[in-house]
Amino acid sequence: MDKKKAIKATKHGAVAAFISAGVTFVFVLLAMFSNADGYMGHFNDPSIFFDVIFILICGFGVRRQSRVAAIAIFIYFIFAKIYIGFETGKIPSSGIALVVLYFYGRAIQGAFAYHKIQKEENPNYKSTPKWMYYAGIPTGVLMLAL
Repeated sequence: MDKKKAIKATKHGAVAAFISAGVTFVFVLLAMFSNADGYMGHFNDPSIFFDVIFILICGFGVRRQSRVAAIAIFIYFIFAKIYIGFETGKIPSSGIALVVLYFYGRAIQGAFAYHKIQKEENPNYKSTPKWMYYAGIPTGVLMLAL
C-alpha cells in the first residue's frame, strides 16, 4: 500500500465512523422523543451519547491516521454489536456491520502503512514515545470496558 492509498483508506474509515455516529445519534433521538419500547427501547438511554462522542473522537483520530483510534473503533464496533446482540437476541444489520468493519479494517491497515511510509521517507520521524504505550493502552482498555 502506498501513501496515497493509505491516506484514502483512513479517510474512508473516518467517513464510516462519522456515518456510524450519525446513525446512532438519530436512533437515540428517535428513541428518546418517541419513548420507544422493544428493540428501539435499548436506544432510549442518554448514556449512548457517550458512545456517539467516542465514535466521533475515534473518527477524527482515524482521519489523522491514528493507529490507536483505528484499532479502538474497530474493537469497539465489534463489542457494541455483540452487546446489542445479547440484549436484543439478534445482531442488527449484519450486512451493513460487515461493510463498516471492512472500512474500519482498511483504516487500520492504512494507518499502519502510513506511519511505516513516513518512517521510511523521513529519517527524523519521531515514533510514538514508550510512555504513550504504557499510559494509552490501559486507558484505552478502561474506556472500552466502561
